[in-house]
Amino acid sequence: MEKTVQNLLQCLRNVICGEDVPLIAMSETEQEKFYQMSLAQDMAHLISAAVGNGENNIISEKYRKKFRQQENLAIYRYTCQELALEEIRTVFEQQKIFFLPLKGAVIRDFYPEAWMRTSSDIDILIRDEDYEKAKKFLTEECGFLYESKDKKNANFYRDEHVHLELHLNLIKDGQTVEFSPEYIWTHVERTGYECRMSDADFYAFHLEHMKQHFTTGGCGIRFFLDLWILNHSVKDKQEKKREEKLERCGLAEFEYAVRSVTEVWFGKAEHTELTHQVERFILAGGGVYGSVENWAIVQKVRNQGKLKSVIRRIWLPYEELCWSYPSLEGKRYIQPYYEAKRFFKMIADGRWNRSVQELKANAKGQELSDVEGMMKKLGLR
Repeated sequence: MEKTVQNLLQCLRNVICGEDVPLIAMSETEQEKFYQMSLAQDMAHLISAAVGNGENNIISEKYRKKFRQQENLAIYRYTCQELALEEIRTVFEQQKIFFLPLKGAVIRDFYPEAWMRTSSDIDILIRDEDYEKAKKFLTEECGFLYESKDKKNANFYRDEHVHLELHLNLIKDGQTVEFSPEYIWTHVERTGYECRMSDADFYAFHLEHMKQHFTTGGCGIRFFLDLWILNHSVKDKQEKKREEKLERCGLAEFEYAVRSVTEVWFGKAEHTELTHQVERFILAGGGVYGSVENWAIVQKVRNQGKLKSVIRRIWLPYEELCWSYPSLEGKRYIQPYYEAKRFFKMIADGRWNRSVQELKANAKGQELSDVEGMMKKLGLR
């Protein structure tokens, strides 16, 4: 493992796991790479917490200042989001709208300090029948602006740091009973109108979310850090129920592999062939949500092929298109109109450039073979 990655992981261990191990000396060029990697992984604020006091002279004052700026920004983002979430909580309680905070809004409670777990969005699940009412009070009482909606979630924003994803479904592709809204709302724990998933349901959802990113380009170190936190900082975790839930959801193999990586990165476990493969795949992605190159390799491994994958982006199957355009449901005869609408939106949003990059992405035979073997062991083939 290269020096910059070793130092990044060691900083996280020092901050999250309470270790106090010095970093490996880095040149100015290596410090710049270290800083850029931490930005790409959305970890710069945690690196600041590890090196910002000046006791570690491995990091120059120039870069300590840069890391401190990211720490201040993370605290500011967290404060803005937490204030917004409290407003939403108050309004939804008053209007008797059941709501279920998701992802970072829940996981951050288990970090040493809540601001350490950054989020790009506030994620909340509500019941479909409450959507119009929720939209009305979000825009009229909380100052949010409506942006867009599909069958999975609606998007709202208030400023550059407060984006809200109001979920109607937890997942889109390959939805199973265990993650369906009907199942989730039947099994939530309620305090007033605010709801929480059981420990097993939340753990499985984190892994399902992680898996979805894994198969669309990879996922960054933060997903693994969250998994470590869920396994080492949750005091009332229910191991047996977690295991049963993962088996029912077909996530047991995947969970074993990615949890093994967390035990290598943040614990005392030794690498295995599989953890080495997962590590190489994740770090090759470079950022929080992986890379186009990783996505192209995964598609090829899963017998999609580059050209077929890009064609699929242009012309979605009817069932998938309905997720983006719910008004299409039951009206297959107007599918061409929505295919064209989606295609031109891709161009306008700049997403077509990603598809072109996918076509250009190349992988060596050995690389494909390694990823294929890894995917089989993860139960994703």
